[in-house]
Amino acid sequence: MGTEIKFSEIEIREQRYELYLNEPGLYARVNSSGSISIYYKYSVDGTRSKLPLGKYPNLSQAEILKEYRKARGDVAKGLDPLYEKEKRKEEIRQERLARKNQVTVATAAEQWLRDRRHSIAHRTLSGYRSSIKCHVSQSAIWKMPIKDVTYHDLVKIIEKIHDNKTPAAAGNVKRAISNLFNWSVKAGYLQYSVAAHLSPISSDDPDHNEVPDRDRVLTDKEIRDLWYEMVDEPFGAPAKMVLLTGCRRPEIIGMHSSEIDGDWWTVPKKRIKTRRKKKQDFRVYLGPLAKSLLKREQGFMFPSTRISGVHMDEKRMTDEFGRARAALGMPGGDEPDGVWLYDCRRTLRTRIEEQFAETMPYVGGLLLNHNRGKIDGIYNRYAYDSQKKKAILWWDGELTRILGLGKVFKLAV
Repeated sequence: MGTEIKFSEIEIREQRYELYLNEPGLYARVNSSGSISIYYKYSVDGTRSKLPLGKYPNLSQAEILKEYRKARGDVAKGLDPLYEKEKRKEEIRQERLARKNQVTVATAAEQWLRDRRHSIAHRTLSGYRSSIKCHVSQSAIWKMPIKDVTYHDLVKIIEKIHDNKTPAAAGNVKRAISNLFNWSVKAGYLQYSVAAHLSPISSDDPDHNEVPDRDRVLTDKEIRDLWYEMVDEPFGAPAKMVLLTGCRRPEIIGMHSSEIDGDWWTVPKKRIKTRRKKKQDFRVYLGPLAKSLLKREQGFMFPSTRISGVHMDEKRMTDEFGRARAALGMPGGDEPDGVWLYDCRRTLRTRIEEQFAETMPYVGGLLLNHNRGKIDGIYNRYAYDSQKKKAILWWDGELTRILGLGKVFKLAV
């Protein structure tokens, strides 16, 4: 074939015909339409077959000759080129199918967040979602198959966050990525997690400390200034409840009249962060100051201002605390010696631990509903209501003194 016959000079007839070329087993089928199909006839193990090599002018003569020589080489090795061609086509098809069906980081992240929405606290889930959206979805790995992501790919994401001088965000992103990749192992998308050793780093250098130290205890003046700067209605009152009760924001915003019986408020376990370990409702004693902030007799104590019949978004109370803090010129929570709403919980526990260190050294943790240990959580079902009441009444009186509200409730301890 080749030099002796030029496809462009082959005669086109009204009827299709075949033309043998100058290579063993090679022939052309000339169609009336003008297309020329090239075939290779061969025999392997006594079985005769023909292999289509392509069409001219779709393939050049040089390309057809290359395919022919490859097929002839297979025959010389005892291989069936037609079978080899079909096998390669199937391999390509499977590769394409695998690429189409492979799970990307984006797909895995979506499924992970959906799967975890009922098994972790709403705030934790919201934090994961924010970390993924702000940092991971903007990175090179987002559309990559998750199985192809390397540890160094993840490190690049973290380094970029540090370049922007936000080490706390880097720590949060590490937690989210680690959780995502660990879940992907359980889901069968990965054999192992390349994020297994990706954990937040504590550093003495504040510019690289991914685990900010949270040790702020509010002074009497700071308590007083923040209290009077926050506007009770509609968002200041629930923020003040953090200081008064030590409860978490999701617990407070969901407070409903059906949960209150006299001076006691029972937080259902479904709204408690530690519910999976404690597996029981949490009873909170409401002192006089706390009860003075509850203005409604029915429904949610802190309802949404935009949607009827639902409680407010916890972000509203956080924003009100932030507004008051900024108005007073206090640094934000991510700044050195900064202040954030959860410092109120630490302040309550620290003050109460100091007051009852000798008589009730355990009561501070009870008020904040912290875990007491696995064995204690299983076998000790005592609610410590009288001890919690005693501590809260003392704290209520202490706050009354700090805020200058008049008569202080005195409690013998």
